[in-house]
Amino acid sequence: MEYRIIILKNSKYLKTLYKCKRENLGYENYHQLVNDNSVIFPKKFVNSNGIISVNYKICLVKDYEKNDPKRYIEDEYGRNKYLGLINNRWSLILSEDYLVEEKFYLYGYNKTQTKVSIREIVKILTKHAYKKSAMKQVILIHNKVLIYDDEFFDLVICKCSKDAERLHYELYRTSKNVKIKSLIFNGNPTKEIITMCYDKIQNHTKWLRSKIRKQSTDK
Repeated sequence: MEYRIIILKNSKYLKTLYKCKRENLGYENYHQLVNDNSVIFPKKFVNSNGIISVNYKICLVKDYEKNDPKRYIEDEYGRNKYLGLINNRWSLILSEDYLVEEKFYLYGYNKTQTKVSIREIVKILTKHAYKKSAMKQVILIHNKVLIYDDEFFDLVICKCSKDAERLHYELYRTSKNVKIKSLIFNGNPTKEIITMCYDKIQNHTKWLRSKIRKQSTDK
């Protein structure tokens, strides 16, 4: 008998984290992985023929046997769903929600796009932020978060506007926790500010206006 700890993405097999031949090792490692699962900004959407909600599960499974009981799992919409055999070979024993850290596209100093976590964005946000002369603007523009001052320009591109709103709020919350007062957050910019941001983004990226106005990374 083989036991595995696997990850499901929207109820479909994604990858194996661990496998063993002893049941007690399967349980021990499963609970350890569940306890160790901690992220700052969990992924909630994926781009798969459109922007869709995503749900990850960590599961302890075993090789199928004829008398295995039916087990149900909650899908990305909160509905109980019978999985049947996972990957046509495994029976489900245990499952829990599993968090995956989100990554964002960052358009930065070298005028290229790089995928980064919220940790890297916080570093950018807090760089020189304790100087009295520093005053960075953090502006929510559709699915983008613009961070800039007289010297710096960074643009974070999220999958959708909901992710951008979450990110903007998390950055605001973090700045309050570390008592940075030289950051101005604008989550609901006026039309005049939006136009100014469009100009600033276009000057730095050379993107077409239509690309700047997009509200998701869905093509």
